Amino acid sequence: MVKLSTNLWFCLTLVSYIKYISIAASTAIYKDVDNEDEEGPIVQTEYGQVRGLYLKKGLEARGFLGIPYAAPPIGELRWKPPQVQKAWNGVYLATEQPVGCPQICGVLEPESSCPPGTSESCLYLNIYTPRNANSKSNLPVMVWLHGGNFQTGGAGGILYDGRYIANMSQVVLVTVNYRLGALGFMVTSGGDNSLTGNYGFLDQRAAFRFVTLFGQSAGAQSIAVHLLVEESSSLFHQAILVSDPFTIPYQTPARAAELGDLTAEYLGCDPDDLKCLRSKSADDILTESQKAAGRTIDPDVLLQLFEPWMPTIDNVTVPADALPALQAGNFYRKPMIIGTTSEEGVLYIYEVWKEPPGFAEVYAFLYLILKDRDSARRVIESYDIEFKTDLRDSVSAGCTDYIFGCCSRNASRVIHYAGAPVYHYIFNHAFSYEDGWGEGPIPCKGRVCHGGDLPFLFHTAFFGGYRQTPAESRLTRSIVSYYGNFAHTGDPNNNMWSDEPRQIYEHWPEYTPANNWPSMVLQTPTNKVQLEYLEELCDMWDEIGYEEN
Repeated sequence: MVKLSTNLWFCLTLVSYIKYISIAASTAIYKDVDNEDEEGPIVQTEYGQVRGLYLKKGLEARGFLGIPYAAPPIGELRWKPPQVQKAWNGVYLATEQPVGCPQICGVLEPESSCPPGTSESCLYLNIYTPRNANSKSNLPVMVWLHGGNFQTGGAGGILYDGRYIANMSQVVLVTVNYRLGALGFMVTSGGDNSLTGNYGFLDQRAAFRFVTLFGQSAGAQSIAVHLLVEESSSLFHQAILVSDPFTIPYQTPARAAELGDLTAEYLGCDPDDLKCLRSKSADDILTESQKAAGRTIDPDVLLQLFEPWMPTIDNVTVPADALPALQAGNFYRKPMIIGTTSEEGVLYIYEVWKEPPGFAEVYAFLYLILKDRDSARRVIESYDIEFKTDLRDSVSAGCTDYIFGCCSRNASRVIHYAGAPVYHYIFNHAFSYEDGWGEGPIPCKGRVCHGGDLPFLFHTAFFGGYRQTPAESRLTRSIVSYYGNFAHTGDPNNNMWSDEPRQIYEHWPEYTPANNWPSMVLQTPTNKVQLEYLEELCDMWDEIGYEEN
């Protein structure tokens, strides 16, 4: 008999639970109701009965919300791999959006991405199923990993309500919480009792198998790492990476331990004193870990400023930075969709410089990142940075290409040459409801910022009281159709899985040199295919390289 590792056994057990409840949920008798307060469907799982909701608002579907997929990671289970959820007695009410893991959300993110509350007991998932599924539907499962710099977000944010995707694409959609910040990624020194980090990754792995895995920002970064590890990659068969900042390097063990040790010091604990660390409240850990993050910035790896709490390269769960591993061919080949928004960097550059910086400051910033005067000068000339009154827009364009767009192009080409199908896109539409980013001096009004595609992917703008234009509605339908087709068939164009008549959208060619490296530009009034997107600028970045020293 082959002896499975504890983590792999746990993954297989929990995944069978998700598949079981997903199938049961899709075969529950549909009841047409007028609101979400009426009695919902009950399904039987090996962990007990679960009651969900009939969802009517926006688009009808079934929802099973806030289902625990692992034991609460509290007390002695804090900073341990996820443990098996025990069966429950009676009927579990899966009728409310779950709390998120401890975080301070809403600073850079729209409030709609924030969970309804927080708790250290947070390992929950939501399951959405179509309204008309039955026992013969054999629906694919899509698992969503939210973004948020590994510090914020959750399955329960209204931005990630999955009813539209589930019903429009005829899939079972699962949205997942995972541990964040210091509680999810803290590393300390100190021998046998030291913290090893990457607990949030292990949470993610516990929640998927035989699925299409998709995620945005930190969620996309997570997927890229899961592609490198057999124990993870064997649990899903294709992936959609939305706005992966491939260029940001992960922590080395030494840097991670420096941050973790300082956090322990701020908490009044020795780094190897787990009893002391576990005695502290989640709020205290959140507060002191943020202070520590602000004091351990490494000027030699400046991009980690964007993600101070992040995964650590431990040669097990996280074997390497994703882009170098892809370039070396050290990944598992799967069909993929990869892309970014057209102005990813605006949000971050305007956060770093709330007032226009001088040229010398920008030059120093570029030099610290690129470590080379000639490269810094080349970037300045390519983006016409030197002679602008306000340099932030030009720097934002360079940031978009370097951290998101061109490295995603590089990754897509590497994946193609390794023999896996890949489809590349650029999202290029600023939503019409200008106050959708919230109040205050947010620079994303009228811009296609990081995360600006999510209301279209999930079709959740109406939850905030916003109305899409007809062109925006068509854009939403096209994205969900592409992704749904991909989940069913591995091809965003193939909608033969459905007997229902469906609108045909622009053909999305595979990203190959024979097709002249086509990217699907997702935009209004209609999508279009663009060949060799940003070819000269991305060729320059490929030559400079994406790795910080």
